[in-house]
Amino acid sequence: MTRLLGALAACLIIVGPAAAQQPKDTAEILKWYYEHYPFVTMKDTIYTFETEFVYPEGFYRPDSSELTPFQNWVSRFPLWHRWKPVGHWKGGKMYERDEMSRAVHLPWKGSRFTDQVIPLRILAEWLYYRHRESEFRILPKAGDTLRYEDFLSGDLRFNNRMEPFFEPSEKRQPTPREYYRFMLFCIGQTSYKSLAANCDSITPKDLAPGDLFIAHDETGRQGRVHIVLLKLLNKNGDRRYVVACGCEEACDFHIPLLTEDRNRPWVTATDIGQLGEDHPHQGFFRMRIQ
Repeated sequence: MTRLLGALAACLIIVGPAAAQQPKDTAEILKWYYEHYPFVTMKDTIYTFETEFVYPEGFYRPDSSELTPFQNWVSRFPLWHRWKPVGHWKGGKMYERDEMSRAVHLPWKGSRFTDQVIPLRILAEWLYYRHRESEFRILPKAGDTLRYEDFLSGDLRFNNRMEPFFEPSEKRQPTPREYYRFMLFCIGQTSYKSLAANCDSITPKDLAPGDLFIAHDETGRQGRVHIVLLKLLNKNGDRRYVVACGCEEACDFHIPLLTEDRNRPWVTATDIGQLGEDHPHQGFFRMRIQ
């Protein structure tokens, strides 16, 4: 345990997701994660890429100055330990621990936590951490953009085309409860196609933590989403990535088993692009609000 936490502390001193005093011991590491990832529920140990994996030889993280604050933040996301399976929303397991690489620490509950909404949940958590809740807005699968300020000053309604809107009413004060109520409503109005509509297309060479690979059918209701969590480089300019996903039915956010060794989850952009071969619409995307 001491060696694990010491390695984590050394890593965090080198690069961190925000300009802040870096942790030096167990208590400070936990405090640092509680401050930067308010959703963390771990009580005594934080698991990360550095504690769970050994980087491929010659590869290293990009300098923090080469990433945006959001990208840095995503790249330091806490993981679960190697013994945790992937849980299913109805109880039980979606995958045994040896059927995937690692679960990612993003607490959830209920049936809405499917793969196409996890990017919005991550974005909502980022904006909450940065005290930018008013910027959380999405284009839903039907209708006009949903904005937090409209939610606070209106009552939810649907028109005859089942497009949501907010009818003006007495304004409510912004609170964490109101914010997460709005987030839950937004993810209920999301499809694979609408998620892509909230993003800009990027090329594989531009991939960075927080970026998405989205593939879907003609309707946009069936598909899959993979989220880049970590990017590594070597001196030759080669890149390796770690991607995570959810499930068609709500389950733990996790790093799927895409390699022969669950302890070596490193893939290329080409590997990621092959994850949507069975869907006609696919591409790499970056969410606009970061």
